[in-house]
Formats: sequence, structure tokens, C-alpha cells
Amino acid sequence: MDNSPSILSKCTVCGKEYCAYRPAQKCCSKKCRKVHAKLYHDSKLTPVATKVCPVCGEEFSTNNPRKKYCSRDCYDIVMATRNNYNKKEATGRICVQCGAKFESAHQYKKYCSDDCYQDAKKQRQRRYIHD
Repeated sequence: MDNSPSILSKCTVCGKEYCAYRPAQKCCSKKCRKVHAKLYHDSKLTPVATKVCPVCGEEFSTNNPRKKYCSRDCYDIVMATRNNYNKKEATGRICVQCGAKFESAHQYKKYCSDDCYQDAKKQRQRRYIHD
């Protein structure tokens, strides 16, 4: 025999009276629990808003207040133009190590390749050891 005390409660979904085995129990059955969970979850969501995509002008619905674009394609278009906006033109440079000409948009680049960089690094280390 089960010695746990039963509490007479009313189901929040269907209104039926039942014996609750826990004080926090709100539903009479598994079916009502699922309905209650869905209602609770839906009440916690932000309301659905209709927005206009700034890229294509299409109206779309979303419950995300931060969403601006209707699709990933529109988002990619904006990001591609944003990433290309601040790119600098490549300028001609001369490698400090081997003297070869190379193009770079980076302001402080001194070497034409990783091999030249590694060679210069080895020379600096040798100079440090011998001095």
C-alpha cells in the first residue's frame, strides 16, 4: 500500500478533479501535461512580428526581435558587401629577405612568403646567439 498522502486538485487543462501525488502537480494525465507544456512554452515566446527585408523588400514573420533578413541568401549578400567595403588595394612591395617583388594589401608585410620569413627569423636568432 502506498503511504504517500494524496491531495485533491483540479487539472489546469481540462478542469477535472484528481488526486495529486505532489503539491506542485498541475495536470491529471500525461496528455494534459503535454498540452500544458505546449501552452506554457508558447506563452514564453516573444510575439510574432512582421518585418520587411532590407535587401529584397520581402515581408516575413519572425519571433526573433534581432532578425533583420528574410533568408540566409539576403544575409550573405549584406555580409559580402560589408566585408569588401574596407578592403585596401594591393600595393607593390619588395621582400626584405630575397629582394623579390610581391603584392600585398597589408600595411606591414615585409616578406613575400613564409619561407623568407622563416629564413629571416633564423638569421636573427643566429645573430642573437653570436652577439
